[in-house]
Amino acid sequence: MNDRALKATGAAHSGDGDAGMDARGRAMQGAIADAGMDARGRAMQGAIAEDAARAARVRRNAWLLAGCAVLVYVGYIAWMFFRAQGG
Repeated sequence: MNDRALKATGAAHSGDGDAGMDARGRAMQGAIADAGMDARGRAMQGAIAEDAARAARVRRNAWLLAGCAVLVYVGYIAWMFFRAQGG
């Protein structure tokens, strides 16, 4: 069976494709997969850290914007109150 057929049947993910492989082949395949996972894991970890930093920056900017909106709203209410009292 070729790779496309194995993936289509799901055999590649369930381990059925390794039936003809000896122990040495399985060990080598695992070592190759582990090396690839390490590189992908480091890249993914960097991407996750960048996403976390970006999310923190967005959250901080949202709080700043909300604080400015509250300040303008309360300032407007105070201005209207003092204007009505002085007029």
